Amino acid sequence: MQASRTVPFPPPSTQDSYWLGGMDLSSVNTETLPEAVMDTVVVGGGIAGMSTALHLKRRMPGHRVAVLDARGSVAAGATGRNGGLLWPNIKFNVSKCASSHGNEEARRIFNFDHATVKAVVAFCETTAKTNPELDPLCTRFVEKGFQGITSEEETSAIASDFAWLDAKKMDRQTKIVSRETVLNTIPISGFNVNEWGALQDEQAHMVHPVKLVFAIAKQVCSGDNPGLFVPNCTVQTVTRPSVSSNNFFVLETSKGTIRAKSIVYATNAWTSALLPSVPIVPVRNQVIVSEPVEISSSNGWGLSTNDGYEYMSQRPDGRVVLGGMRYLADNMDVGNADDSQASLNSTVSKTLRHYLEKTLKTAPKTEREWAGIMGWTADGNPFVGELNGFGECESGEYIVAGFTGHGMSRCFLAADAVAQLVARDDPLPDSFPHSFLVSKERFELSIEDLGLSSPPVAHRF
Repeated sequence: MQASRTVPFPPPSTQDSYWLGGMDLSSVNTETLPEAVMDTVVVGGGIAGMSTALHLKRRMPGHRVAVLDARGSVAAGATGRNGGLLWPNIKFNVSKCASSHGNEEARRIFNFDHATVKAVVAFCETTAKTNPELDPLCTRFVEKGFQGITSEEETSAIASDFAWLDAKKMDRQTKIVSRETVLNTIPISGFNVNEWGALQDEQAHMVHPVKLVFAIAKQVCSGDNPGLFVPNCTVQTVTRPSVSSNNFFVLETSKGTIRAKSIVYATNAWTSALLPSVPIVPVRNQVIVSEPVEISSSNGWGLSTNDGYEYMSQRPDGRVVLGGMRYLADNMDVGNADDSQASLNSTVSKTLRHYLEKTLKTAPKTEREWAGIMGWTADGNPFVGELNGFGECESGEYIVAGFTGHGMSRCFLAADAVAQLVARDDPLPDSFPHSFLVSKERFELSIEDLGLSSPPVAHRF
């Protein structure tokens, strides 16, 4: 089945997730567009867009930046609808990455993911100390973050990863532990934790994603030269300088016109609504959150199993967040950009609840359920860089999007890279992953190359 990547503009509102529910995020809002020409307009108010604005302000204190979002608050898209995990994601495939991109690029990506997690943690810790009311609730799973191993194939892949890391004299930052260790550490029955055990990760964290982006937005929208965040503002068309009588971009929005010297598209799954030539495909995922259950640890716990197709954590308030199982949907929900309440897949909903009940040996009430739309690329890497000469784009247009379900561990420093490009600072360091950069070869990849519509080798639910 061919996966369509062209999507409509995101609807202005949808169901609240656990993270968005009941939060007043309006203090960073500006309801009208500025008349002045902005130095940069960022399209998208999630973690990628807001982080870009933050880094632009840090690099150029006098820079005039506005962030626009089609929905009613910051983090109202994928960022505010994820599982709340902050976890480096390349553990299962670093050797495969080396085969595809070379040893040095695999090293870059491995180090980049870990550096990004550490940078986000540092931001959260500083915020918690200096502005406790904005605390993003970032907590490391102290010996309680596991990636379950569910097949011999995964065991072999992990052995290859460890051999590669050891040969390169790189810190694994993870180890294999037994099934018994997992069962004695976190309160699960052992469902989907099999005889192969699990990876125990040193850098596994949980975070409140909306509070994180709100804290970033507070910094963006304050200070001597405050940035602007304009919600409920859908960018409908972009007129480029080559066809304009002025040397700036003209963005027509649902709230009127805004002009800018540069644009950053932090639109992830919704990118093709404005840039149909960019090969990013929407992929939908569902998440539930339970009522509070008995807390096993003040530090909580996290578990990812079945090659990442199920992931869960216990939050500080005792609630358990569980997401995944999109392999139960038609075409694995590839190409599905509908995150409305009415669109929830009933089979996925039922099975998530069954999974939670069997895993916890109890039947907690589900308090909320929601869908989030991820932006996937054919090679699994985000698009980062200037778009000049690609498709319809010109000099001054940039992108940071297509995080393929791993935005929490990549967006923050990827956004800094884009800010560096906008600022025309020194070239990006060689340590930045080359395979993230915009290129002709990447634009020509087909989304079918990734096999997004293929279910996992074996799922156990």
